[in-house]
Amino acid sequence: MIDTTAEGIVVIIRDRTVFQLLAWNFWLDEDTRDSIRLVVSELVTNAIVHGRSTYRAPIIEIGIIARRGEVYIEVSDPSDEMPVVRPIDDEREGGRGLLLVECMALKWGAERLPHGGKRVWTLLRIPPRPSALRRHRPDREARQRHRAQLQAQLYANWPLTPIDSRPLAMAT
Repeated sequence: MIDTTAEGIVVIIRDRTVFQLLAWNFWLDEDTRDSIRLVVSELVTNAIVHGRSTYRAPIIEIGIIARRGEVYIEVSDPSDEMPVVRPIDDEREGGRGLLLVECMALKWGAERLPHGGKRVWTLLRIPPRPSALRRHRPDREARQRHRAQLQAQLYANWPLTPIDSRPLAMAT
């Protein structure tokens, strides 16, 4: 069963973000995974808390763009209230999320959307894959030889003559 509470949604989105980067074959050490989870948690939590209307939960959108060395993450919500980094107050329980984002990000910012609402974005560093873990990339001729070997194996068991070699009739 999926946890549909605000906390459950935040956990799903932050873990899905890390999973997506891994699926795109980005190497993430444990510290980077934790940083991404923390930043996504803060941005999504803020979108849920501040994007909420009186009648329903907010519709939030998450975008991820990754390239070598960095990942851009954006979270949009329907609220026009722009985020503010507040000074640390020992009396207040919350309000430190954007301060954490500011400390962990290369850059971050917020902008109003033309149709209403806002987008809060952050740019995080992704460390390069250690050289010991880099995949060996054979040269072009070796790849072509390997492809030819695979095709030969594939077609070795292929029927010598097709069942019907006539071209398909075109529908008119």
